[in-house]
Amino acid sequence: MSVKPIWVFFNAIFLILLVANSEEEGTIKALVTFMDKLAPGFVPTDPSWGWNLSSDPCIDKWYGVKCHSDNKNVMSVTLEKFNFGGGFDAGSLCITKSLQMLSLKDNSLHDSIPEDIGNCKSLTHLFLSGNQFSGNLPISVGNLSNIIRLHISDNHLTGELPKMVHVSSLISFVAQNNNFTGEIPSFDFYNLQEFNVSNNNLHGPVPDVGGKFHADSFTGNPNLCGEPLSNACPPPPPPPPSPSPPPSPPSHEKDKKSFPNDLFIYSGYLVLGLITLIFLTFKLLCNFKTKEKVLDVEKKEKAEESVGVVGMAGEISQSNGSKKYIGIRSEPPVAYYCSQQEKLLAYEFMQNGSLFMLLYAGKW
Repeated sequence: MSVKPIWVFFNAIFLILLVANSEEEGTIKALVTFMDKLAPGFVPTDPSWGWNLSSDPCIDKWYGVKCHSDNKNVMSVTLEKFNFGGGFDAGSLCITKSLQMLSLKDNSLHDSIPEDIGNCKSLTHLFLSGNQFSGNLPISVGNLSNIIRLHISDNHLTGELPKMVHVSSLISFVAQNNNFTGEIPSFDFYNLQEFNVSNNNLHGPVPDVGGKFHADSFTGNPNLCGEPLSNACPPPPPPPPSPSPPPSPPSHEKDKKSFPNDLFIYSGYLVLGLITLIFLTFKLLCNFKTKEKVLDVEKKEKAEESVGVVGMAGEISQSNGSKKYIGIRSEPPVAYYCSQQEKLLAYEFMQNGSLFMLLYAGKW
């Protein structure tokens, strides 16, 4: 029963060694591919050159290669001043995950710096100065969060510099003698100890470097301005004027458009005025009729109150304009006479005098 666990243990050890060996073989193959593209047709004369599939970069100490103390992982590659005229295969090189430093300066390497350089996550030092690299500096350089020194001077690089503001570990950035354009992007100038972008085609104001760098770090860019350079920046342009309101239509068109509205408004005023006038007229007529009814009732009451020995009371208008209330006998008259001037009643007999005496007593 104890044989099976031992067999499993040795199997696991064998698999680990196999995987480790396959990883080492993959790294060696990637480094050889990198060298073949870096120096196509190069035939080394030094027997200790290495850089082949039959040797190990750490154990056999390939030229320009340094490894960590465990002699298993490549730490740096330095191949300077060999006049290599090939290209930079960063995709193959960055398979070596432990690579911290790469120096290829002072060769004749051409083409562009590949975007794959951003896959070298452990890279702290990158020296590519003194070659013939062209094109833009890849944006992925800004993803090298551990980079400390980045030197790309004396090439033919163009385009804008990538933003490195989030790379707080950067202490040296050297990019003079290229063809970079645009403005100087944001850097963490607080940590920078070396900075040079002279002799490019940069423009705009120099960022606030806190007095750490002198004018020679920025000269050779005719369109750069501001301290520490001698040419001051021009004042900012005034803000653009606010858009003017649309032109108003001609007066005759405006009158034509406003006429229907005015007619509607004035018609409303006219109707409202007529309604008010009718209401007031109706109110006055109602008040007048009410007053007439009150007067008629009062007269009737006065006439009914004047009942005496003669009979019912009546009102007589006299020739001098005065009015007199008299009692009229209740008995039916014998005859009567009525005209515009006179109104007469004839009775058979009246006690206490005649109607004439009753009406005109004291006037004769």
